[in-house]
Amino acid sequence: MKTNWMLAGIALAVLGALPAAAQIAARPSDKTVVGYIDGVQKSVKQFERSLDSKLKRGTIRGTSTEVNVENYLKDFSIDIDRLRKRFKSNYSASAELATVLEKAEGIRRYVESQPATFKGRSEWDVVAAALNDLSGAYGTAFPLAEGASPRRINDAEISQAADQIVKNASSYRKALKGAFTKEESAARASAEKGSDAVSNAAKALKSRIGSGKPASGEAAALAEALAAAEATVAGRTLPENATAAWAGVTGAAAKIAQGFGG
Repeated sequence: MKTNWMLAGIALAVLGALPAAAQIAARPSDKTVVGYIDGVQKSVKQFERSLDSKLKRGTIRGTSTEVNVENYLKDFSIDIDRLRKRFKSNYSASAELATVLEKAEGIRRYVESQPATFKGRSEWDVVAAALNDLSGAYGTAFPLAEGASPRRINDAEISQAADQIVKNASSYRKALKGAFTKEESAARASAEKGSDAVSNAAKALKSRIGSGKPASGEAAALAEALAAAEATVAGRTLPENATAAWAGVTGAAAKIAQGFGG
């Protein structure tokens, strides 16, 4: 049965699918993230070289284990290398980064237990800054706040979500006919125009993401197009196939929202 509460549910989904344009955050490209990871690797090597042998023979104490500093750093480097290798356009390696940040926290505590003048302190500060840059691309910071976890939607995933928006917006446009009478041709044309604007905004976002350029403006434009399209059918009862198609639009939009801090 076609009901107005179904349309109301769609409206709420649209409003929650993407943050307000003013709230959309800048999002680094995959290429930029790879640069951040490389920066972490480079700074960690410099930190290791700066430590004297006495410090390397020290011990890093965890919640239930004690590990030699030199061996701990070797494991840390392996974890960073694993992150670098597994990071792909369709896989952000969030779990791998979480492991790196967990290990880094152990080193941070060890460094802070040393005198401020110990050899290697400045090099560690460079590592910490590089880790903070990398964490920012995953919506968090280093050191991690309690309960926080890194999470990122990579370029290919956003592009795929944009494709889903285009596909479902097309189906939605076709299904709109059932929501208007013959006398409401102008209102129907407005709704169809709104659907087209959503598709065009999603295509523009995908193009920008594919070029590796910043795309927060295109994400904001998509958010505005979604809200405008919703306004054209406010208060109407939509056919079930239109409802289903629009749910596909908002579901894909929600994933894009995650990628831009929503």
